[in-house]
Amino acid sequence: FYFIFAGWPKDRDPNEYYQEVWEAAMKATLESGGTISHHHGVGRMRKRWFKDELGEGGFELLRRIKRAIDEKGILNPGNLGV
Repeated sequence: FYFIFAGWPKDRDPNEYYQEVWEAAMKATLESGGTISHHHGVGRMRKRWFKDELGEGGFELLRRIKRAIDEKGILNPGNLGV
């Protein structure tokens, strides 16, 4: 299931509006048991919700795996917050 936001607020900054709608969509997705990932992966835009999706334990596991295979931290540094 993919969604696209369409709309243009007349009395608001469009970027603020877009971020507000995006935030609501991610929150609803997680509350409904959905996943925030896209078929290309989570990506930088969704990374702030990644920890919420995985939970603290899942996120820490991912962080440990990343460190084990990328000891120098050169593979996509900072992506996904790991």
